[in-house]
Amino acid sequence: MHAEASTSIFDYCKIEGVKNVWSGGAITINNFSKVEILNSTIRNSSGLNGGALNVLNSTLTIRNTIFKNNGTISRSNYGSPEGGTINARNSNINFIGCIISNNATFGSSGGIITVGGTLNIVNSNIINNEFGFPNVDLKTVTISSTLVKIYNSIIWGNRRSSTYTQITNPSNVFIYNSCIMNGSSLAAAAYVNCTEEDPMFVDAENGNFRLKAESPLIDAGTQEIPSNLFPEVDIAHNRRAMGKNVDIGAFEHIEPTLYIFAPKTHPVNEVLNAEGLLHLANATSWSWDFNNDENEDADTQNAAYTFTEKGIYTIRLTAIDELSKTFTVLHSVNIMSTPIADFKADTTASNRIVNFTDKSENEPTQWLWNFGDGNTSTIQNPTHHYTQDGTFAVTLTASNIAGPHTETKTSYITIKRIPIPAFSVDITEGDAPL
Repeated sequence: MHAEASTSIFDYCKIEGVKNVWSGGAITINNFSKVEILNSTIRNSSGLNGGALNVLNSTLTIRNTIFKNNGTISRSNYGSPEGGTINARNSNINFIGCIISNNATFGSSGGIITVGGTLNIVNSNIINNEFGFPNVDLKTVTISSTLVKIYNSIIWGNRRSSTYTQITNPSNVFIYNSCIMNGSSLAAAAYVNCTEEDPMFVDAENGNFRLKAESPLIDAGTQEIPSNLFPEVDIAHNRRAMGKNVDIGAFEHIEPTLYIFAPKTHPVNEVLNAEGLLHLANATSWSWDFNNDENEDADTQNAAYTFTEKGIYTIRLTAIDELSKTFTVLHSVNIMSTPIADFKADTTASNRIVNFTDKSENEPTQWLWNFGDGNTSTIQNPTHHYTQDGTFAVTLTASNIAGPHTETKTSYITIKRIPIPAFSVDITEGDAPL
């Protein structure tokens, strides 16, 4: 994609497998005053310079976006390709809440190369990018005449062969509250509250760059960031900050949570299926206790159980993760039998109005009344106004998740008009007796 205009926004885009023999594998941005790439993924793309993006004379803000497995190509007579992820010239670039991983280049900088302009990197991960092939310099973030500020970010594991260099030309680089591999050797213009400790990713080998609970990067970030750059949410759209302070990196740490997905009401003598989920962690064992008798009923992630008696039961699920941490969650389920419908009326002989009361057993949740005169109701305890004289059968169907049951009382209600006394006389005045 190539464009020359003033403003453009890419939101929730997925760009994959784009091959470009020129610069900018996925997108070339030229002379834009404002471009935003939001909540997107750009992967497996390649170009001469900038495996994912080639940016010229533009202002670009990238939020909550993943760049993975992009790379430059080599063409004879076109020099050494640069920027496995992005090649920027005389541009102002903001990376906020991004992950840049496993990108590669034949030439300089598998991650980001900038010449001129500004570069801000906020709460982003630049990880495991490959730079060059034999006899080519290793560079992660290459800067030339560019003002660079890095906040709350992780730059780690970027390499060629056994050599690690995370940032080149760092004299105009200001780094705050970040985790930089070999960072103290950079001689950056500012290197404040930074660490070179292991970030302790959950599973970096398989691309899970969330932080483990014992990571030194949790609550270690700074909120002293220009307001237009501060990330309100992380790359997974979790609120910043979840703890005492904002975390370092693209993910805000959230403790793993164990869930049970199962119905809250269920029929007796029918199989209940339950699913377990350990969110943000990998479970190595599962244990279900369905009837709260402290005996294991199943040892798989998803389980089935049949309750043979009605009642309210507490299901207990226990899971253990890869760090041998135990999680337990409870789930209440009401095991129900089919209702036994019954009812009564406050009077069975009336001139017009009758109040009915539901007397059904086994916890019905729905009611259908038929009053025998063509009228119905779904109220549990209805009042009905008969408009005709006669004798009427009344039917109630009571239902719940286990099924319906119907009770009919024939000739139950008798409606009779109340006599109104009336008489006449032929003499209305005179001497007694008339």
